[in-house]
Amino acid sequence: MPELTFLTAIEDERKGNNLCQFNGYLEDYLETLEEGAPKDTLKKIHELNPDFRVIVNYRFNIQADAVTNQIIRYKDITKLPSHPFVLPMLVYGNDAQNEALGFILDEEGQSYTLLKGLYYAITEAGALLDQLKNNIVVAILTEDTLPVLTELFNRKLRCGAAQRQIDAKYFSSLDDLKAKITAEAAALQEAVKAEIVDHKHKAPVIYNAVTSWFLMKKVLYVQTMMNRQLLEKECEGDVKKQRHQAKLNADAVTFLAYSEMWRLN
Repeated sequence: MPELTFLTAIEDERKGNNLCQFNGYLEDYLETLEEGAPKDTLKKIHELNPDFRVIVNYRFNIQADAVTNQIIRYKDITKLPSHPFVLPMLVYGNDAQNEALGFILDEEGQSYTLLKGLYYAITEAGALLDQLKNNIVVAILTEDTLPVLTELFNRKLRCGAAQRQIDAKYFSSLDDLKAKITAEAAALQEAVKAEIVDHKHKAPVIYNAVTSWFLMKKVLYVQTMMNRQLLEKECEGDVKKQRHQAKLNADAVTFLAYSEMWRLN
């Protein structure tokens, strides 16, 4: 069973670490939240295990030498300052059978695509959650997600099956995922153009856009490589053909160049 002490050892802003807003018991974090839907949903997660802890707004770097970072060919991500990615929330602890379990979460209304991308980025070889990648699921904090998380906690579902159930709420197939992500990427381009015009400080807008496009590309690449039907039927069992298709899918995510965004006014 993966040990969680390396997570509990991460210091937060209260101890001078500006790369992590909060790391402590979920119960204590709940006391800092205003009443509302996110707090209500987190309370129900806390009821599953009162000893759950939570890491909030953890900032991290990409693994520059990781294979997928090289394959998706998006060099703009290397031009950003250190620790450009922000993991909104990781609830972690043990399940009903004392096995390590984690939920990567974000509030309702946020992008599920980007949350999946953050999971892939932070579980790559050498990344913070590398050893826990098979013990973690990704979900948006909604009431209809709670039954899946509860079954997972009680070991009525394994992480893979639970994640597939959650994924099905957001996309029905690889083609559907590709269409949604490419549309999301295009919409972000227009949003960036509009926001930069009215924004006194370009940097936050640009950094957010670059990390978002990177994560979109990563999700499409990884999901394509994980698609067994694609491998067995369309690629005839040839992993090289599947990898080529994964590259093409990642390339379908269009973006504004880093230098171009700085020139917008």
